[in-house]
Amino acid sequence: MSVAFTRIADIRIRWFFPSNTEHYRRDFHGFAEEDNGESYDLTINVNIIEGDSSLEDLSTTTIAQCTGVNKDLNEVAHPFEWIITKTNDGCEHFTISFDEHPFVNKARIDWLINDNKASLTICTLPKYDKSKCDFLILPLFNIFLSRFLIRQNAILVHSSVISQNDLGVLFTAVSGTGKSTMARIWKDDGARIINDDMNILRIKAETDEVYAYNIPMPYYNDEPKCCILTDIIFISQATNNWIETLPLPIGAIRLMSNSIHQTFDKETTKQFVSLYTKIANHVRLHTCGFLPDRRIIETIKNAVK
Repeated sequence: MSVAFTRIADIRIRWFFPSNTEHYRRDFHGFAEEDNGESYDLTINVNIIEGDSSLEDLSTTTIAQCTGVNKDLNEVAHPFEWIITKTNDGCEHFTISFDEHPFVNKARIDWLINDNKASLTICTLPKYDKSKCDFLILPLFNIFLSRFLIRQNAILVHSSVISQNDLGVLFTAVSGTGKSTMARIWKDDGARIINDDMNILRIKAETDEVYAYNIPMPYYNDEPKCCILTDIIFISQATNNWIETLPLPIGAIRLMSNSIHQTFDKETTKQFVSLYTKIANHVRLHTCGFLPDRRIIETIKNAVK
């Protein structure tokens, strides 16, 4: 048994790993930290099982299923199909099958979250090179993370976030619209990129401010970063640069459509909707069309003064 510690969105997590996981990456891609004696917000007991037998069918009820595509840093697409099921004991099971993943053919993550403890079982059918296995398999880890974050007044948003002076701006849209492009344009202007693909938004109870945080990414190492969020901008490609204020109800709905969440549970859905509305009520909301050059920076800065 080995222990690891992480801090994700200022949430302190203690992980217990069994001895059969040495060949898995457990450095959390830069988010691991030393035990400094602080209390933990969550303790996760991890179990990893490999082989065909670990993925045998369970006696469960299907509650959601979907197909999608996950892209790596080289923009190589890895099509997948996933299904979420639930057993009578309340344990949720997320099974994903990849058509063309470099390290994994199929995987299932089983989780049961109670208060500040979670049990996490990862069942995998790895390919030839086990040394490159990573239990942060997308989208497995993000699905589990979103289920825990809602308990911490936080959500996971498909977005890029930049910080510059007193601005903290989140750009969100469907894949391929230009979130990473927008982040790079701002970086060239001296801004700091929090993350250009996935970010956590969390309301701090003590200040009632919205903070944006990066998350561990499976394709590169980073360090925990955050900023106070001032603006959310829903972007689209356009023939000229423009930006308009967005009403609160529309902004909350659009934020929800670009977030990682599961709406198959009535009570959890209520929590998500309430949190989206609260976050949207604490920041400025805009819709924006842009050309991929730095002139969009001035357009945005003039609008949010």
